[in-house]
Amino acid sequence: MTPLISNPYKLNTGNNMAPHTTKSVENGQVGTSSDISDSGLPTPLSHDCCSSPVLHPTLAEEALAVGLEIRPLLGQSFGAEVLKMDLVNKPMAPIVNVVRKALLAHKVLVFRDQDDLTPEKHVEFSRYFGTLYQHALDEARLPGAEDIVVVSNEVDEAGKKKGINGIEESQSRNGRRHYWHSDLSYMAAPPMGSMLHIKVLPADGSGDTLFADMVQAYEGLPSEKQSELLSLQALHLFHKNLSKEAYSAMDASARAVLENLPAMSHPVVRTHPETGRKSLFVSEGFTTGIEGMEEAEGQALLDWLFDYTSQEKFVYRHKWKKGDMVFWDNRMLLHFATGSELPRTLYRTTIKGDVVF
Repeated sequence: MTPLISNPYKLNTGNNMAPHTTKSVENGQVGTSSDISDSGLPTPLSHDCCSSPVLHPTLAEEALAVGLEIRPLLGQSFGAEVLKMDLVNKPMAPIVNVVRKALLAHKVLVFRDQDDLTPEKHVEFSRYFGTLYQHALDEARLPGAEDIVVVSNEVDEAGKKKGINGIEESQSRNGRRHYWHSDLSYMAAPPMGSMLHIKVLPADGSGDTLFADMVQAYEGLPSEKQSELLSLQALHLFHKNLSKEAYSAMDASARAVLENLPAMSHPVVRTHPETGRKSLFVSEGFTTGIEGMEEAEGQALLDWLFDYTSQEKFVYRHKWKKGDMVFWDNRMLLHFATGSELPRTLYRTTIKGDVVF
């Protein structure tokens, strides 16, 4: 039998692309950026650029009928902008079905110009797509709006870092602050999607968010490799990257939360409950091992998968604009925050999903 960690591709940087270069879309134009070379991103494989997706005529007509325009992102193999959307004043019920169809078709949606979106309206819109998760740790939640997770590098009046980023920085086991991950994959029923709204945009435009298409990654594997992975289960753990020092420094209530979040087993290849398409479901942020494998063998396979799935051809790099809200399907994508040295704050809601199969 072929070893599970046999490499069907030769991963290398190539000579025609700078390391850590990822595509971005700005005002409809495709560009490149290489400003995150210290972020820990794997070096991409050189490749021909994927073609842009085509909007299905029926979906386009349905969107226009409710006053929306859906525009696939140029130069990307997934992703779309949703234009003419007003999440504060527009009646939501008529548009929810169109947005859901667009999400399934494009995997990540960008809603522009949502400057006036309040936490209350953010939560209200999110609930049309399902029940919301509250983060396991109190410090991550927005006071007064517990369904919202604060993603921030800012500090409060007492000098304490706000939200989930402050927690994660103190937890880092190896000096890194950011990892490719799927939100809450350590839960029994991980989220179907997340909505992230920019509240404080860094003045220099830094702090991009990257999305990796795990459907394309799976479908790009040879059939024999797909078959091997289909039989495997992976373990996911919230505090995978928690240092011993950070654990010791936590208060008793926070430690109790972590102790009640044991490793969760999920298939390495999951099936989308609505589309039936298969995708890879492992991430460097939360996946700790492969069931039934020795630690070294399992880690070798995971390391290869982490490098493979983060190739540039699978990645869309979102450059945030003032007022942006991004809605993505956690069942098909991983994401990665590049971070910023300047003030940056986002609010996230997380929509419950189904048991992975």
